[in-house]
Amino acid sequence: MNIIKSVVVLVFATNILSAVVIKPFQANFSQVVTNTQGKKLRYSGQIYTNKDKNILWQYKIPTIKNIYVSINQVIIEEPLLEQAIYTAIEGGLSINGILSSAKKIGANRYKSTLQGTTYFVKIQKNKILNINYNDKFGNKVYIGFHDIKTDPKYKRGLFVFRAKSSYDIIRK
Repeated sequence: MNIIKSVVVLVFATNILSAVVIKPFQANFSQVVTNTQGKKLRYSGQIYTNKDKNILWQYKIPTIKNIYVSINQVIIEEPLLEQAIYTAIEGGLSINGILSSAKKIGANRYKSTLQGTTYFVKIQKNKILNINYNDKFGNKVYIGFHDIKTDPKYKRGLFVFRAKSSYDIIRK
């Protein structure tokens, strides 16, 4: 499963819905990836976003993983492996040109295409409820958000990754 793609999806969804006034939020999430044979992989955890478009995904199940997203970089921390993977995002996550082509396709439903993938986003009362898409391998991906809190107050430094001295650092 391409974690970076999931991260870009959320940034995409947040921007696509900016006309609907999506505020910074924190929520629990459930992610289900169904392959072409119907086998499902389930992930869950918490997500935090802020007004500066920083995102922190904290995966809890099936394994602990933290993903820090800024405008031009994704850092995947894998505590059990004692490693952090830094990936630059070419051109940053400013995808407003693509987002401007998003179409409302129904009550609280939006559709848009980013890099050849079509995304469906559902909102209600200015909150992202879920995102659905098929990835390049034919997997169906569903990300649902619940227990959503808007405009949360965060501890200073929540969106800043600090590698432990024992970590291996990988740069892509």
